[in-house]
Amino acid sequence: MERTQTIKHKVYPNDYISRDQWRDASIADLTKDDGLASRPWAELRRFEILPNCRLDASTWRIPTSWMPAGNKRAISSVTIVPSRAGIDANCKLAAVRDESIRRAMLALLLPRRYRGGIYAPAYSTWSDQCRQLLTMAAWQMEHSPSDDGSIFNAFTFDNLNNRMFVQKGYRSITRKAFVKTLDILIDAGLRGVISDWPRFYRCADKSAGSPSIERSRLGEQAHSMEQPALNKSNRNFSDTFVTEFVERARWLQDNLADQIIDCWKKDQAIRRKFAKAGKAGKDHDVVVARRKCIQKYDWRDCSGRPLTQLTFLQYSTDHQDPSTAMSWPPDSARGLREMISTLQGFNLGIVALCTGARSSELLAAEDMPLGLQDGRYASTTFKMVDETGGKLRDWPLHAIAVRALHIQHQIAALFRPKRSKALWVPVFEDRVQDVHHGTKQFARAVNLLGLGKHLDDRNAHLHRWRHTVARLIALAVVSAPQVLLDLFGHRDFGMTLQYILSAPRIAEEAIRIAREETYVMAENAITETLMGETSGGASEKLRVNLPKAMRHGKDLFDTSSLRETAEVLTFRGAHFNLVRPGVICTKGRGEFGPCTAGRGAPDPGACRTSCDKRLELAISKKQCEETLLFLRLERLSAVSEGLEMLVENINGQMVSELRRWDDVRKRLTATYNDIRTLWDEEQRCPAKF
Repeated sequence: MERTQTIKHKVYPNDYISRDQWRDASIADLTKDDGLASRPWAELRRFEILPNCRLDASTWRIPTSWMPAGNKRAISSVTIVPSRAGIDANCKLAAVRDESIRRAMLALLLPRRYRGGIYAPAYSTWSDQCRQLLTMAAWQMEHSPSDDGSIFNAFTFDNLNNRMFVQKGYRSITRKAFVKTLDILIDAGLRGVISDWPRFYRCADKSAGSPSIERSRLGEQAHSMEQPALNKSNRNFSDTFVTEFVERARWLQDNLADQIIDCWKKDQAIRRKFAKAGKAGKDHDVVVARRKCIQKYDWRDCSGRPLTQLTFLQYSTDHQDPSTAMSWPPDSARGLREMISTLQGFNLGIVALCTGARSSELLAAEDMPLGLQDGRYASTTFKMVDETGGKLRDWPLHAIAVRALHIQHQIAALFRPKRSKALWVPVFEDRVQDVHHGTKQFARAVNLLGLGKHLDDRNAHLHRWRHTVARLIALAVVSAPQVLLDLFGHRDFGMTLQYILSAPRIAEEAIRIAREETYVMAENAITETLMGETSGGASEKLRVNLPKAMRHGKDLFDTSSLRETAEVLTFRGAHFNLVRPGVICTKGRGEFGPCTAGRGAPDPGACRTSCDKRLELAISKKQCEETLLFLRLERLSAVSEGLEMLVENINGQMVSELRRWDDVRKRLTATYNDIRTLWDEEQRCPAKF
């Protein structure tokens, strides 16, 4: 009898060992060689695939602290049951099948080659891939069982593509996830990690003369591909929804939030008082006393007027007219609890709007009241980071989001379970430690207050705020891709552009807004030029020629025709490019310019202060002066350290800035001797700079 080696591990508390510590202590031992498929099952089955959980255990449970916050920490996500792959009636074949499925799921957990490096999968990814493997194995057991107990020896390309995918009606993104899981298993099989692995790709391609694969068996009803479900999370919210949501959220913050929390504290004090007397919460006397407390509370809006109806907040149900105002106060403690849940949903939506964070990043935040003072939202991100346990990061917050977090801090103190530090708490689910589904909280508030009609036949998915933020920034912020790259924590611009381009008419909107922005920019430029407040090479030409261009017969256009002048001057928004805030390029496509060294479209990135097509608005004057003062300090520091090459580089930058504004140059040369000396030297030897 062959002697087997026992794999021993320390016993760790299930939720407190770090994933890095676990990999170093256990998983790394299995990757020393690729011959894992040849290791005896009697030895391998004792391996602890998870802390205190052997490979042959009936149920595997991933520590919740290893998973991203949200629905990934639900029981259904952290629990894996290998027997769901199907159990053969033959005991011998059932044992072979059970070993194959467990070895395959172990292979999915091991580090693997990915994009030229070694990639260790996150446990959330591994959990999803295990479920995909179990789904395929269960389908194979039901429709195409093998004679030897294996999974993939009888699982063909026809089974996967033309039968299982068709019957299940999977969307394209789900199909790709299944295929990716199979690719990992194929790589593991080629490296000798597992012996039962998919080999059907070898025979998937047939020659032109060979018979084609039938989509169904003889006599079996043909399956038709179901229409893919509408993706409810990859579209931005409409402008109407965002406006209505923010207005309702601010109204709640200003008028009801503090009163609702205070009333709930008094309600709970009454409940505790009766509990000491041995009366439960459903006792008639307790119910009456709590209702009386709510009804007699002095409800007033921010102006001090009594609140008897919430005309701004409306129900939207099948049994009630949406236009009917919701009476106030609620008639029971449950109604008050419902409003607290609604308040939390609005707080969550406001923070999502202001940060653009993922749902898991929103829900991973802990209640840290001292962190609210700096106006930033601190949490843990699990995607696009190398740290297996996630990485701490923060987001800047608008004042309305800071106010929402102050309110949420009070709610969390009232409803947070013991031994929990979560900021977002279960208001109705008393036995649940954390909020696992942020979308459920948010959608509940949206539907209760009548905003469902603005959702465009989609649900109020929390991830839609991320697409909304991408659209708003793309349309309103200069260098939007770089801003979104930093805000979203992406690794490349391709990922960011997917969010920007997810808006159906983003290109049309961008062109329209760019044209309108050009008109506004041109109108400001015309007004400032006529008033003599602009600078740059194009300033004097425009100052002389604009009055002639605006003359119509004997009369000048009045101010209402400024838009028409802007349209003509910019060729209906085609010209006038923004180089940077306060600096405009007036060069046309057929004109010469130093930025292109000839004719062609202007290149704002190569703009020079000496260009005769450059127009500087009054807003850039202050920026020019601040830049010169900063460069002066850098120059003094470089001179003191003897950095001659750096000094010459800064000299060129300062001369370029001094050419921009005459009054700025005169003021600074009169104030600072070193700047005056530099400018005088430039006048004597222009070629030097």
